Amino acid sequence: MQTFVDHARKWGWFGFVGLSYFVTAIAALKLSHGPNDTATIWAPSGIVLGALLVATRGAYRQILAAVAVASISANLASGSGIVTAVTYTGANFLETLISMGLVRVITSRKLSFSDPMAVRRFAIVVVSSSTLSTAAAVILSGEYSRDFIGSWFMTVLLGQLIFAPLVVTIRRKAPRFFSRNAEWRLGQAVVPLALVVGTSLAVFSQSDFPVLFVPVLPILFATYRFGPLGAAFSVLVVAAIGSFATVAGLGPCTEVAAMGVSPITFLQLYLVTLLLAALPLAAALAARNTSYNELMRQKGFFEMASQTAHIGHWRLVLEGQKLTWSDEVFRIHGLPIGAPPPLESAIDAYHPDDRETVDSALSKCIETGGDFNFDARIITSQGEARHVNSRGRAEVDANGKIFAVFGVFQDISQRVKVNQQLESARQMAVDEATHARVLANTDQLTGLPNRRRTMAEFEAALRQAEAAGTDLVVAVLDVDHFKVVNDNYGHVMGDRVLREVADIGTGCLRSTDTFGRIGGEEFLVVLPGATVETAQFVAERIRIRVMEITEQKVGMPAVTTSIGLAEFKPGMSLETLFQSADRALYDAKHAGRNLLKVA
Repeated sequence: MQTFVDHARKWGWFGFVGLSYFVTAIAALKLSHGPNDTATIWAPSGIVLGALLVATRGAYRQILAAVAVASISANLASGSGIVTAVTYTGANFLETLISMGLVRVITSRKLSFSDPMAVRRFAIVVVSSSTLSTAAAVILSGEYSRDFIGSWFMTVLLGQLIFAPLVVTIRRKAPRFFSRNAEWRLGQAVVPLALVVGTSLAVFSQSDFPVLFVPVLPILFATYRFGPLGAAFSVLVVAAIGSFATVAGLGPCTEVAAMGVSPITFLQLYLVTLLLAALPLAAALAARNTSYNELMRQKGFFEMASQTAHIGHWRLVLEGQKLTWSDEVFRIHGLPIGAPPPLESAIDAYHPDDRETVDSALSKCIETGGDFNFDARIITSQGEARHVNSRGRAEVDANGKIFAVFGVFQDISQRVKVNQQLESARQMAVDEATHARVLANTDQLTGLPNRRRTMAEFEAALRQAEAAGTDLVVAVLDVDHFKVVNDNYGHVMGDRVLREVADIGTGCLRSTDTFGRIGGEEFLVVLPGATVETAQFVAERIRIRVMEITEQKVGMPAVTTSIGLAEFKPGMSLETLFQSADRALYDAKHAGRNLLKVA
């Protein structure tokens, strides 16, 4: 069904072109002085050119076939012989083919009368094709008179200038023109059309006053309202009324006959002048409307993007302190869209702690020019604090004087919130990693460095002593008879004893020393930079204080420690030094415990 409809539309279009060609050809020939003369306007040339401009290449043959039948029929119906009919049809065909060829060479096939440059190129095409068509008509007909040449050229030129834009515009825009608000659009068209018809009738119904300029105003009005369609149709109305009146001997154009000028030729020149004035204006207005519509479309996209991204813009004109805001700036401030507040109130909307930053940035920009960029907080009308970023620059005139400041204003509250969450998560991760490292290096019972951490500190101290030639003493401490404590008092008391020993050992050492748990009841003391004498003093103090636990802590069992101490000698390894201290520890235990022995 859809295929049938498409074919019907296509053949209906071909029929419309052929019928329009036939009707306008008959009308033009009837308005001429005889079947062998040319008319004021040869509309068929414009109709077929316009039809070919909007058709696909596959439809060219059907259009040309319809035009051939219509042209020969019109000439025969007007009293021409078959030879004359075929001759003029051939000239018109040649003119059409030349026009299409020039269109392809000079401009794109999809010609737009909304583009001033395209209108200029179209004018070049029709002038060139009219010239070549005239030459072909002269050769084929054998008519070499100046009147025939001028008349043929002007009729073809006017036909293409008026009717090609009409056919192209109607074909492309008529469905849209009538599809929506058709009644309103037709109502709008009545006034300009009535003005053109009225002024044309008034001008061409009399011959006393040379007021050919009068139709120009309504034509320009119609052009302003309806673009190329209004321009071409208005000139067509003037041409029709002017042609009837001039052929009947009426109108200002008849007055030029006394000067030896053909009234029809003068009318044609007048119509060409009207077209040369109206069509470029129509194209310029159409281009302006297209640009305006595109600008509005882009503005709509920009507003949508601005609202999505929470970006607004503002502008301050220094003279008069005139401040303007975009809609999004009002939304960010929590204010209804309307007139922006004075500059002082706008600055007061910032958080008190940030106003100095804002005022300083703007003042510097106003005084010295350049750009500015700052983050600050505003307090909305609802009392909500929002983080915003404002950046912009000074505007200068031709003399380099600063006259305005333009800025972009973005709500970055969500970004700040996300950054704060990320920073909080990062800090939490750092804390957890630190805690994990502490746990990995800490003895859970005593809080002292565990064996891995203690041995690492021991190794670092030994390398330092070896490299710098400094003193180093290590001591191995063991709680005496610790198994007895566990067996007699329980493991809870044993754990308490170990914690007390850890606290005593830590309290007796410097911050540079290390006191760590390396076994069940065994501890290692690392004393970088300490001599043997100093180390003995520290170790003795630990031993004595551990022995005093019973006196100071209620319920604590009697506890003693044995300590073995060894001094680092150049060239000693970690294992050698540790074993030396460990042997001293066993010497202390074999000697009766609760003793300090030096290796």
